[in-house]
Amino acid sequence: MRVLIAEDSALERALLRHTVEGLGHECVVTADGNEAWARYQEHRADVVISDWLMPGLDGHALCQRVRALDSLQHYTYFIFLTMLEDREHALAAMRAGADDYLTKPLDRHELERRLIAAQRITELHRALAEARLTEGRLQGIALAGREMAHRVNNELAVVGAVLNLLAMQPERPAGASKLIEDAQVHLQRAAEHLQRLQRVTRVETWDTPVGPALDLARSVEC
Repeated sequence: MRVLIAEDSALERALLRHTVEGLGHECVVTADGNEAWARYQEHRADVVISDWLMPGLDGHALCQRVRALDSLQHYTYFIFLTMLEDREHALAAMRAGADDYLTKPLDRHELERRLIAAQRITELHRALAEARLTEGRLQGIALAGREMAHRVNNELAVVGAVLNLLAMQPERPAGASKLIEDAQVHLQRAAEHLQRLQRVTRVETWDTPVGPALDLARSVEC
């Protein structure tokens, strides 16, 4: 995971970095809330570990800004650092949107436990986002399929009407050639709609946004 640290104490920063990297995670270290916010906007982190009181933007404000950028596709796990006697601030941090807190001095095992939980939570959020995106894609494909199937049926209905008209005439009626030409045009359109339907429902299209599938369906000319 990518872990962003916001801590104004040089010693605490060094200790956190050493521990986080030792646990196998990428680490970005910042000395205050303003720097942390700037780095977060450049590249969102999976986890933010932030001190409560820092120069400039404090931990509470940083947490609120991070939460404001959360989306279905990306959720950041936020951990506050507090002193042992600072439990009230820790509770306030949870109410502000934090997921957990760590007390100082830092305990490696406690940090590892929280990062394990953070990884599970962020992976669940990604899986949920992908499931919802897939559902949206399938709904888009189904809508496109229905629209195209309707257009194919309309074209074939015209062809069927022409064939019925010709079948009811004992002799070839005047204008039959024109009717047959029109029927061929409608058959060609039906074939084109079917080709578009095949393209929309191919599995490969699932890796693209739903919009193009819907646009394709709606662009088919009657």
